[in-house]
Amino acid sequence: MNEIFAELTNPVWWVSVVLAGIMINLLSSYLREFLDNFLSNISSWWRNKSVARQQAWEERIEKIADSEEERRQAALDEIRMRLHTIFFLALSGVLFLSLNYIEKSILADFVKLLFACIALPVSFLMIFTSIITWQSADNTQKAMNEASKRFEENK
Repeated sequence: MNEIFAELTNPVWWVSVVLAGIMINLLSSYLREFLDNFLSNISSWWRNKSVARQQAWEERIEKIADSEEERRQAALDEIRMRLHTIFFLALSGVLFLSLNYIEKSILADFVKLLFACIALPVSFLMIFTSIITWQSADNTQKAMNEASKRFEENK
C-alpha cells in the first residue's frame, strides 16, 4: 500500500498521466473522421444489400404468382430441399453411429483416430448443411404462400 501511495505522490507519474491523456485526445480527434466514414460506408452497404434482398424477394414472389409453371417448380424445389435435409441428417446419424462401431472394432488405434478425425467434422458439416437446406425450403414455402395470397387477390 505504501508503494502505491509513493507512486501516486511521484510527479513523474502525474506528468505521464497528463501526457497519455493528451496523446489519447489527439489520436481520437484524428481517428474520428476515419471511423465516421468507415461506419457510414458499412451502413450504406448494409442498406443497399437489404434493398437488393427485398427486391429479389418481391421479384421471386411476382414470378411465382404470375406463372403456374413457377408455382409447380417452387413446390418441387421445396420438396427436394426437404428430402435433402432428411438425407443430410440421416448421413450425419450414420457417421455418428459408425464412430461407436469403429471404436469397438479390432482396427488399429491410428485408423480409429483417423476415422474419428474425419467423421466428426463431416457429420457436423452435414448437420449444418441440413439446417441451411431446411431454411431454404422454409423460404420457398413462405414465397409460395405469399404468391398464393397475391394470386388470389388478383383474381
